[in-house]
Amino acid sequence: DKLKDVDETVAAFSLFGMLLWLSRWYRPDGKLTRAQVAEEISKIALGGLADQITKTVKANSGALRSCYEGGLKRNPNLQYVSMVNVRFHLKNTGTAADVGFSPHTDQEMERCMGDKISKWKFPSFTGDAVQVEAPVNLVAK
Repeated sequence: DKLKDVDETVAAFSLFGMLLWLSRWYRPDGKLTRAQVAEEISKIALGGLADQITKTVKANSGALRSCYEGGLKRNPNLQYVSMVNVRFHLKNTGTAADVGFSPHTDQEMERCMGDKISKWKFPSFTGDAVQVEAPVNLVAK
């Protein structure tokens, strides 16, 4: 999967224009909060990459449960941890690097989950790596 290529100069000037004019049209008492406007701008600026990242994380997070179950065998207190936040750099090749977690819970569990995440396939894209942070539910729904 590859996101649509765009001319980098046009993309950069479009993004700068969008951000510079924000002060002209945004109204704090309007229908969108600052957080909602930021989310919408992110969707536009990343060209759908954010949605693809979310889909990939959700589609693959079930595979992390085996790491969690192994951690539970070593440390029963992990039963109180039902969710972790994963952070990683997403390279433009569609691969994850520098995977980390919060809260820090079990070193072996984190190593296991990091190994699995680094094998996930995200869409490739043009440009520099992006920082990703996403919640991961460890308990089956």
